[in-house]
Amino acid sequence: MERLVTSRTEVAVVAVLLRGNVLMLRRSPQETLPFQWGFVAGHREGNETHHQNAAREAAEETGLPNLGPFVQLGASGGYPYHIHGSRAGHKASKLARFFAVSTDATLDDVELSSEHDKKKVLSYAELDAIRRGGVIDGIGMYNVTPTVVFLLQSDGLYGSLKRFSLSLPGLSPR
Repeated sequence: MERLVTSRTEVAVVAVLLRGNVLMLRRSPQETLPFQWGFVAGHREGNETHHQNAAREAAEETGLPNLGPFVQLGASGGYPYHIHGSRAGHKASKLARFFAVSTDATLDDVELSSEHDKKKVLSYAELDAIRRGGVIDGIGMYNVTPTVVFLLQSDGLYGSLKRFSLSLPGLSPR
């Protein structure tokens, strides 16, 4: 009988907006969920607050220091979800808290960590198309991380992200 390893962790999921467009990062082949596209995301460490978790992960995964402020999207208690990892017999139960942060940085300014091998920005029109089942530049619902699927399928969370964008001076979701 196969042994099932279960873990419960808290993660921050951060939609980083580069000049109003949403940054997408592709997971490296050696990582959990290889070749899947997602937002900045990572586990909470030690006694970090959820906002500190979001800020640390964003800096680590994009190389962009001093991002902020981070705005929490949706329920403050987070959203439970489950994944089956790339290791045999591994199932993870996680609690995700979603955040958004905006910067004037460009895609060229983003320095990928070893966790990712590609980067792209998507407009809201492109995210809307993916939400409806389309594929944009090789990104579709079939190859995005579970947290991106969750956000795109949740009218409340996705609406919160769009409203955050609308609140930015001089920017509007495209």
